[in-house]
Amino acid sequence: MKKRMLIVLISFFAFVSCAASNMAMKEAKETYNHAENIKPTEEYKGEAEMASEESISEDNIGEDSEENYIERFVYLNLETIDYEKDLQAIKDSAKNLEGQIENESTYLNDWGNDRELRNTELTIKIPRDNTDKFDQTLESLGKTISKSQNSNNLKNSFRDVDKELEIKEKQLEKFNELLKNSDNLEDTLVINSKIIEVQGEIDAIKKTKADLKDRVTYDTYNISLREVYSFDNRSNNPDLGERIKDAMGESLGIVKEFFAQVIVGFFLYWPFIIIIGIIIFIIFKFKKKSKIPK
Repeated sequence: MKKRMLIVLISFFAFVSCAASNMAMKEAKETYNHAENIKPTEEYKGEAEMASEESISEDNIGEDSEENYIERFVYLNLETIDYEKDLQAIKDSAKNLEGQIENESTYLNDWGNDRELRNTELTIKIPRDNTDKFDQTLESLGKTISKSQNSNNLKNSFRDVDKELEIKEKQLEKFNELLKNSDNLEDTLVINSKIIEVQGEIDAIKKTKADLKDRVTYDTYNISLREVYSFDNRSNNPDLGERIKDAMGESLGIVKEFFAQVIVGFFLYWPFIIIIGIIIFIIFKFKKKSKIPK
């Protein structure tokens, strides 16, 4: 009797164990299929959770001086008699002040008799703290024909980059936590791919921020250095005959302009001229009568 009861109990436990095993396998299969169905739309549940947690307050952005967000450009047009000396002075000053020459192009004039004269276009970045010294150097060279400046405020750009960077860094931190706690191969592969993707985005954002920092740390100078024979434009033509011809043309122009001004002045002031003429005529007649002997 005892043997029969033992056999029944063993059979019962074997049946229950087999049923539980089948149920576990069925649930695991359903879970895997469900995960496969939702991955294309959700990628990973943790990412959706992070999106709701990643709000950045304006208080997280440092309240730096407005000056730290200003990008400046200087446009300078110079003429020089001593071209090589002044060009070298610009380059030496930029080097001594820890500046960077980003672009340099030199060409010859392709018109008139001054075609042998040289022109150089320079784009130079000078650290903000050294711009006053660089300005002094430029003021001592040649003749300044024109100078202009403009600027951009990059404060909003800095704020946007900082917000985006903080969001991505939080995402990376959360993905690393999920990876640490993951014991499923499929989930591990998905999380690893997201970590690589987010890390690439972080690197790109950091590069953008570095470029913004560079733009406000340095002032950009766009300098045009033009070689001339003389600061008097008429002397810049080396051909004596051409210079004489130009001078004669200018003299004729001066005479023509003089008579044009006289004619215009006559029609502009003709009432006063007539009044003055009448007064002179009356005075002349009066003097003439006074000279007649009695």
